[in-house]
Amino acid sequence: MSSYYLVGEWFTGFIILVYLFFPLLRRGVINAPIITGVSLLILHILMIEFYPNSFWIPIRCNPIMRLSEFAFGMFFMNYLCKRSDSKWIYIIAIGTLILCLNYKPPIHSQTFALISGASLFLSLVYLMKNLHFPHLVEKIIKQCSLWSFLAFLLHHRIIFFLSDRVSPINFSLLEVLVYFITVVLLSFIGASLLDFPTKWLKKKLELLLFPS
Repeated sequence: MSSYYLVGEWFTGFIILVYLFFPLLRRGVINAPIITGVSLLILHILMIEFYPNSFWIPIRCNPIMRLSEFAFGMFFMNYLCKRSDSKWIYIIAIGTLILCLNYKPPIHSQTFALISGASLFLSLVYLMKNLHFPHLVEKIIKQCSLWSFLAFLLHHRIIFFLSDRVSPINFSLLEVLVYFITVVLLSFIGASLLDFPTKWLKKKLELLLFPS
């Protein structure tokens, strides 16, 4: 997949390709949210139905397949983030998450991942909105938020590294939780170490591309 994703590493190339869709998706989400949402739903269904005959890369690595997830964040920021009357949506999300944790319906894994992932995200948002943390905890959360994108870029490499040494396929629920926490911690430790050189490189590129 390195040749397909242009930059020699599929995950980074995947992100670049997804962001190429951003201007079109943004316009659709703002100007025609219902049409955009329905179109993405239809695209999601068609991709699952006809995928094996249309693409050779794994379905989970195809940026077109993941547009629904990308657009979900845009819909959230535009229509849910600052609304005070959206409590019922969060309650539905919490109920859906509980259902997903206890039952996997006979649907495609990518559809299940989209539903469970969106439900988890909305549940965490609701939790954070309604919990009050000590000042130190808030400070840690804010700092981790600044590192979150770097951690996001690193996490799959850490998963690959760990998967070469342990096999999470047959893990118990407790072992999965420990594995998850380990990946998150290592991702943020790596992000914290890369934070300074990344900022330095960004500043140098800005001076090179946009000289004042």
